[in-house]
Amino acid sequence: MPHGEGTEYYHGAIVAKGRYKNNLIAEGMVFDTMTATRVTGRFNNGIIEYGTEENEVMRYKYVGAFSEGLYHGQGICYEDGVILYEGDWKKGRTDGQGTLYDIDGKVIS
Repeated sequence: MPHGEGTEYYHGAIVAKGRYKNNLIAEGMVFDTMTATRVTGRFNNGIIEYGTEENEVMRYKYVGAFSEGLYHGQGICYEDGVILYEGDWKKGRTDGQGTLYDIDGKVIS
């Protein structure tokens, strides 16, 4: 799939769907069957730049910026639909300014 819309399958299951450029996903959805994680958004050379990562089994969701496939920049992390952290991320970890919430949505720090 050099350019255009397409869908990739692995053992009959959809693992990627969206717009492709140079054989790599540029925009759309990728599903990791090993971790049951779905990543949706904008990709650069097949690596997520901005979008959403969700895992329904672990019940978490991250919405925001990525760098090299890791949370990086501004983002929000949810668990069971409740915000846990909103703010700065660096290389997959909270870093810098942000707000931490408890499970009831009350500000911790």
